[in-house]
This record gives sequence, C-alpha cells and structure tokens, in this order.
Amino acid sequence: MVYKIWMYAILLLLLASCESDSYDKGEGELSLATAEFVEAHANGNKQMDYVITDNDERLTVSSQPSVKWMTTPDSLYRALLYYNNVGEGIIEPLSITQVPTLSIYSDWMIQDIKTDPVTFESIWQSANGKYLNMAFYLKIGEVSKDAELHTISIIQDTIIQNADGTATSFMCLYHDQGDMPEHYSSKCYISIPRDSIKADSVCMGINTYKGVLYKKVALR
Repeated sequence: MVYKIWMYAILLLLLASCESDSYDKGEGELSLATAEFVEAHANGNKQMDYVITDNDERLTVSSQPSVKWMTTPDSLYRALLYYNNVGEGIIEPLSITQVPTLSIYSDWMIQDIKTDPVTFESIWQSANGKYLNMAFYLKIGEVSKDAELHTISIIQDTIIQNADGTATSFMCLYHDQGDMPEHYSSKCYISIPRDSIKADSVCMGINTYKGVLYKKVALR
C-alpha cells in the first residue's frame, strides 16, 4: 500500500511537469527569457518570494506570485523557471514548472520493475552539485479519467567498488506506460538529490525506442 501511494504521488507530479515543453528555442513568448533550474521558495503565505539557481545565486521575485503546487509554507521546491531580469538580483517570473525530485529505491523493494521505453535526451549534474538531472520525452495521448497513467522512478541495482577506490551506483529508469497511448511526445525533467546517491558516479540504464542506453556520470 505504501508503494501504491508513493507511485500515485509521483504520477501526479510527473504529469504536472510535462504540461509545458520547457526550454523554448523558437519565437514564442518565452524564447527571449532566461530559463534556469532553481529551488523556488514559498514564504509563510505560500507565495514564491525568492529562488536559488543551480549556480547558487539567490534571486528575489518581484511580484511574489501564488503558485498552485506550492502548498507548504516556508518550503523549497525544485522547478524550471523562465524569467526576465529586472536588475540588482530581482527577477520577473514568466513561467514556472515543478520538477519531480525522486527518491532512489532498491530493486528488492519493487516486485515488477517496468522499463517501458522513453526518448532519452540528456543526464547531467547541476552546477552546484546538488542534483543529478535527466531530460527525456514520454509518449502521451488522451485517456479516460480512470486510466492507468505514466509512472516514473529510479531503481538502484547495486553499488560497485572500483579499483581506484571510488564507487559506482548502477541504476535504471523505472517507467510504466500504463494505459497511456503513444500519440505524441511530451518533454519531462526529473531531479535526484546528490546526497541520496551513496557513490562517486552513476551508471544509469534507460530503455529507449532504439534499445537500452547506459549513461555514466561522474559526481562531485
């Protein structure tokens, strides 16, 4: 039951993160804005009052907007933010999308590990070293309200001690397509806190429509 509740929570967060295709590079309204991954802070009134970028720069939000998924006061949320610089460390937010921050689960905790394919784009560590990030596309389409939807998680298989004294964590991207049809693609991001990875590097297995990829990332 705990597992099912956890899966449902990640599902809702993942769908919210896929609502907008981030990093617009065309001629849309966000194409000239600055886009950064941040930790967005909700004040005592659950309004966004400042953000901390992945370069550890603190920026004050000019209008302190209310964001519907910022439900806990005095909390930090992982997000992708589009904004305009107003000056002297003050920004005008244009769009913000919550980025799911995933825990790592050992393979023995999951009875049926699903690896339905995704379209992989990239994996990288944030500039300040706090997160391991992934970008990929999911196939989506219209479904009934009772349909089983996408579920995403990170599963750790083992940690290997290397000859040089370092350790590598072998993980895979858990993905259950559920009842979601594969009509078109939607871009998603996830983040894994660095302090939850008990190793010096990660080898991530990702099942794609062209086969399984293994991506190794050295961590700081």
